[in-house]
Amino acid sequence: MKNITGTLKAWLPGHSSLKPEELMTEAALEAMVFSACNMQRSGWTHVGEASITVEIILKPEELIASKIETLRAQQTKLREEVQANLNRLEDMIQNLLAISYTPEA
Repeated sequence: MKNITGTLKAWLPGHSSLKPEELMTEAALEAMVFSACNMQRSGWTHVGEASITVEIILKPEELIASKIETLRAQQTKLREEVQANLNRLEDMIQNLLAISYTPEA
């Protein structure tokens, strides 16, 4: 394992319900997002700077395996969304066919 240290900006998302008096509490840490990017255009409020130390727990091969797992989860989600859309379209087609169906005499 290896530690890396750096400085990031602390942001409160636009949807945060954190009250001003809570800013100096531990609850604020849970509401904050830490990023090097400027998030103001997304409606976020810059509230400070953070010194962060990250303990890297993954070995390179574990990182690759974790990324593959994430990609497979995205594949599954996308398949489910596509199938739901296909089912919806098929239902629409079947409803239209049912409207125009006239039984033979």
